[in-house]
Amino acid sequence: AAKPWGALLMLLSSCPGGERQELLLKALRVAAPIGDTAGQLARAVVEDDVQRTQVPSLLVSANGLHSALTQALQRLSAASFMEREITILIREVEVSPSGAAGNSAMHLAVENCIKSMVHSLRSGQGHVHPSLTSLCHLVYSSA
Repeated sequence: AAKPWGALLMLLSSCPGGERQELLLKALRVAAPIGDTAGQLARAVVEDDVQRTQVPSLLVSANGLHSALTQALQRLSAASFMEREITILIREVEVSPSGAAGNSAMHLAVENCIKSMVHSLRSGQGHVHPSLTSLCHLVYSSA
């Protein structure tokens, strides 16, 4: 039996990264006004990634279709989620020295970025779009 969304999932799997995100973004825009169709698409993407991942607990670290789905949902939400934190992280990485000192500086920069993001979310200054929250729940429950 054919899987719902099977043809789209096959197309997405064979697209390069940037084109994959664009195709998924267009699919979400078409599906959004039709009931729970966008949610069904998100579930199909996560389920497909779970089937492809040998160990479900490694789902988030795998470079699957859910990564493109996350990026597409961020673009759809038009939110500047973590924009400030990522800008600071990029600046710190660009000026970090090479070698062991650079590795240490990069670890510190990532740690500070995560702390800043968590602080923003806890203090109510940050906002995660509901579609991204739903995707996180889907991935969590699948893994």
